[in-house]
Amino acid sequence: MKQIALFITVFFIATISLSAQNNNTGEWHKVESGEGVTFTMPGEVSKEVSIQDGVPTYIFKSRDLNCIFGVVCSNFSDKPEMLKPEYHGSLVEILKSGSIPKEEYGKLAAEKLVQKESPLIYEINYTTEKNKIQWSYIKRFIITNSHIYQFTIGAKTRNTDQLKFEAMLFFDSIELKESNEKEAA
Repeated sequence: MKQIALFITVFFIATISLSAQNNNTGEWHKVESGEGVTFTMPGEVSKEVSIQDGVPTYIFKSRDLNCIFGVVCSNFSDKPEMLKPEYHGSLVEILKSGSIPKEEYGKLAAEKLVQKESPLIYEINYTTEKNKIQWSYIKRFIITNSHIYQFTIGAKTRNTDQLKFEAMLFFDSIELKESNEKEAA
């Protein structure tokens, strides 16, 4: 469980660092992750690889004029016991608490169980503040038999309509290769 909290912290820092990048055209591209999932993101997508406690993690980042995007694919193929269904409730709580900044300005706005059956899909909406600007985020967790996927999209709160529109495009593009099913909200 400690490993999962570390992955979330790495992802949160990576997502915040997206705000400094500005090299994207806004055109959406399909990303073949190589980790059992495909999805689309706008502009130029960067990829980072990290290994923590033997768990490979792949981080994809992008942005367009309004939104920032992040995907984390953590491969637990060598540690499947950590992803057993009886641990899903605890995993979701760890993922939630690791996603929302601890500072007083991070607030959970909404949460919902999108799909209970395998794969488990859970979504949270939260807000935070950076440099006196409020940001809104929508984050979806997908827990399969061998992976934890985290899909995040964020925008300045004043762009909430654009955030919701692009979140729909982003989440609807997710296709799990493990189950050969397309996952949508």
